Amino acid sequence: MANVIAGRPRRVMTGALVLALALLGASGCSAGQGGKSASGDRASSSGPTPGLTPSPSAGSAAATPLPLPVPWTSATGTAAQQAAAVAALRAYRGMWADLAKYSQSLDGWKNPELGAHMINQALIDWVKQLQGYSARGVVSSGAPRIDPRVVKVDSSAAPRQVEIADCFDNTGWIEIFARNHQPTDRKPGTRERTEALVNLDWDGFWKVTQQIFGKPGSC
Repeated sequence: MANVIAGRPRRVMTGALVLALALLGASGCSAGQGGKSASGDRASSSGPTPGLTPSPSAGSAAATPLPLPVPWTSATGTAAQQAAAVAALRAYRGMWADLAKYSQSLDGWKNPELGAHMINQALIDWVKQLQGYSARGVVSSGAPRIDPRVVKVDSSAAPRQVEIADCFDNTGWIEIFARNHQPTDRKPGTRERTEALVNLDWDGFWKVTQQIFGKPGSC
């Protein structure tokens, strides 16, 4: 895999991960409950998140597949908005690539490069998730399939926030035991609607800051 974070200040990523670990130490962490999907119980919250509209099935007893929000039309945006949309999508895809990579080892949750494409609540929650897997002796195999679309871009002259909607497919990203590489169970994966906020950080890098998921089968 190419080094997608070449040239980024190491201190920024390290500081982000140190903050995540410090907050985890203060609040504690419990291991997940297992399951086919390497996303497990989900790293991010399923409830309302400031700036995001909860996925339609997030609070429902049973998920009903629904179409994703209408994509933002880049042709109607300014050059700055178009550039922000491209950069935000790159950061979002980078986040998932990092998660697929670092979840393959038991100590991946400690890697400072997890802060390359996400920060704030998104980073804290994913570190907690990977830490829970490590405690159970579980790692991942494969990678998630994503198909993100930009649905909203900050309308200011210098955009600093982009909203992304996606149908996250975890059928090819599974939990396995690190000791023997066997699946933790045989349950099928799912497709879940997810939305994320991507913001321009203080050092000029776009990073995922918040994320919510719908229930299995919500897209």
